[in-house]
Amino acid sequence: MKKFLLYIFFISKICCIQVFAFQEQLQQISFDSALNLAKKNNVQIINAQIEYEIAKNNINIVSAWQNPHFVSDFFLGNVAKGNSNQLGLLFPIEVAKRGIRKNIAIDKAEIQQLQLQKIITAEINKLYLIYTTLVINKEQLKNELDFFEILKNKDIQNLEYKNFLIENQKNIINKLNETIQKRRNDFNNIFNNNTYIIYDTIDSDIYNFEFNKTDYLKKKNEQIKTEKQIINKETDSAYKNIKLTKNERIPDILAGGGFAFEYGDKPYAADYSGAFISIDLEVPLFNFIAPNIKNAELRYKQAKLRQDLFDKHSSQIITEKENQLNHIEQNFIRAKENLNKFQNSNDKEVIYSVKKEYLNSLYDLIYILFL
Repeated sequence: MKKFLLYIFFISKICCIQVFAFQEQLQQISFDSALNLAKKNNVQIINAQIEYEIAKNNINIVSAWQNPHFVSDFFLGNVAKGNSNQLGLLFPIEVAKRGIRKNIAIDKAEIQQLQLQKIITAEINKLYLIYTTLVINKEQLKNELDFFEILKNKDIQNLEYKNFLIENQKNIINKLNETIQKRRNDFNNIFNNNTYIIYDTIDSDIYNFEFNKTDYLKKKNEQIKTEKQIINKETDSAYKNIKLTKNERIPDILAGGGFAFEYGDKPYAADYSGAFISIDLEVPLFNFIAPNIKNAELRYKQAKLRQDLFDKHSSQIITEKENQLNHIEQNFIRAKENLNKFQNSNDKEVIYSVKKEYLNSLYDLIYILFL
């Protein structure tokens, strides 16, 4: 019985050690560290990198020469006495197709490279948005907790009303805790974190946030430029595909040759040995090309519509973004001025109010910038 109890005690200790070893740990990291982690582990970025590598490999695949055909004709029986046997190679030669197909593959590789650049930029913006708003939410929670203490210690004659304010403040704090937990999960999902370590933001001075609208609009223009390059490349590739599809009507050639010889009981058979030359045409007799050409033309029409639509609205996108930004920027500037003016006030409620206004306006600004 004692041995059995000791065994149970020993097993329970091991289980406790294992549970403790794999208990989730909160680890604070800087934005730069989070960015490096995302570039290594982010699923979207990894998939885009793979697609780019595949597209580059496709250039070599489509530009490679086709494998030669080994041909042999050996006659048996009496027919071999009057006919030569043949052994050789035939080489497929594509006519007016290989070069265009290679150019299309190059276009697709360049499109994937631009898509990779676009995805990296989008994921960095997403990471910055989540990281910064998580910092803001945590600071909002501190501010609301400070105000909760103010309410508890505040002398309010109407006790029922005071309890109402306290309960309302508890709800605000609970919602902020839920938001922080969700945003922390989103933060870890960006770099596909499946370890027992839960990454979190480091404490930073969010009250001295600097914003440069010119730099932001410049980056926004670069994003639109990348998108335009992708659409233009897709349109060019669709146009080249029309030519490639039309050229499918041109017969390909099989050209080659080899050794021809006779054998049998004829003493002069060796005198008739020699070579053979073969030229064959692969005629697209039963493969109807017309529907393929029509589809290629329709794909080009679709690409051209996307290109025209993007050209029409790209400048409008920047104008609308700038107009939205102007209003939110003014709110942020005003909130920052109030913060600088009243943050050293002796009235804790005033400090709470100016901090709340500043954090809310900063949250709106970050969202409009990086959403």
